[in-house]
Amino acid sequence: MANSDETVPSSGELSWRDAMFYEDIVAAELNLTPDKFRILMVTSSPASKEPDGYMSLLYRVTVSVQVNGDEESSPRELRFIAKVESDGYFGSEVQNLMQTFPKEIEMYSKIIPAFEQLWAGDKVKFGPRSFKSVGKPNGSVIIMEDLREAGYLMKPCADGMTLGECRIVLEKLARFHAASVAYYEKNGAYTDPFKDGMYADCLIEEFSSYYAPLYESFLKRVRSMKIDPDCLEALENLNGKLFTKIVDLFRLDPKGFNVLNHGDLWVNNILFNKEDILLLDYQISFYGSPAFDLIYFMINSAALDVRTESFNELIDYYQQELSDSLKKLGTNTNPPTKEQLHKDIRKRGLLACAQTMEALCLILTKQDLKMDANLLGSDQPEGIDYRNKLYDHPRVTAALERLIPFLWKEGFITEN
Repeated sequence: MANSDETVPSSGELSWRDAMFYEDIVAAELNLTPDKFRILMVTSSPASKEPDGYMSLLYRVTVSVQVNGDEESSPRELRFIAKVESDGYFGSEVQNLMQTFPKEIEMYSKIIPAFEQLWAGDKVKFGPRSFKSVGKPNGSVIIMEDLREAGYLMKPCADGMTLGECRIVLEKLARFHAASVAYYEKNGAYTDPFKDGMYADCLIEEFSSYYAPLYESFLKRVRSMKIDPDCLEALENLNGKLFTKIVDLFRLDPKGFNVLNHGDLWVNNILFNKEDILLLDYQISFYGSPAFDLIYFMINSAALDVRTESFNELIDYYQQELSDSLKKLGTNTNPPTKEQLHKDIRKRGLLACAQTMEALCLILTKQDLKMDANLLGSDQPEGIDYRNKLYDHPRVTAALERLIPFLWKEGFITEN
């Protein structure tokens, strides 16, 4: 037995790289008992040239299997994705605070299958199949379906999604949110890991120092733009306060309309094939206002003209799909009206500002500037230089000059 990848540290006595780790998976997939086959080799390689995030690493795994009595035939090859805990900048400490792997393990093993069962009549799927999940003190791993085998691909991220593609995503998101409401009505509150998302009290200390130099560089770039003086003043007054204010805005309102948010809904976590889309990466899912998923998706994934010209139209489209989905699932919870949903989004609109100054800029410059979270939040000269390159990039300049006035006009930039 052999493995081609010897650079990733083992996550326990039995590593995800070991043949025996896959014995139960192979047995289930081939519907054979372990004495009926031999695992000849397990090979793995990075699933992407560069890691797109720092909380986990993705590997493509091929398991070569010889079925007993079938030695004259070539070994069968089963392909999987291994999602492995990372110790990068946004690594172990943040993961522990956000409970990213316990959360995602529960999502793949319990919650998503339950959501899909609610939609069984329509054969709605929300993500890849999960075959095995292991949480360990020195490393966690999830083994899941390789969706490339079924023709699923990512869209190029820099150009953003068309209006039609956004509608497809929002239809799936509405069904996901509706299923989360039906699940809540049937099973009660979600477990503790889902109380907090990306913006939470437990992360203020960790992320305030990261946001401070980032926001300073962002303000420097905005000051050079021709924008409404009142807008600039509002942005200046948010200096040093943005992360904490967004934490305040996204605390759970038990009287409001709440759903299980995906939490990281952007183009790289959405796979398309000819018939459908599926969602990936549920590590920062949380229970709260759907405004989070909607703002996060629209700012980070829609094409620039769609963000600014069709934002409200797409929110209305989502609301109608959500209403239809809740009705189809027979929930007791009423959907928000269009007016209520727009009001909720405006109330929490500072999220759009945060995403515009950070995630969107990284997406737009991905092809030209390697993501370095250490430099992004550094107050040292090399960090300032890195952020200057980020905010001076032509794609970023074009986006900011169009988005900042839009966010101001929509009432998303406010101290209140």
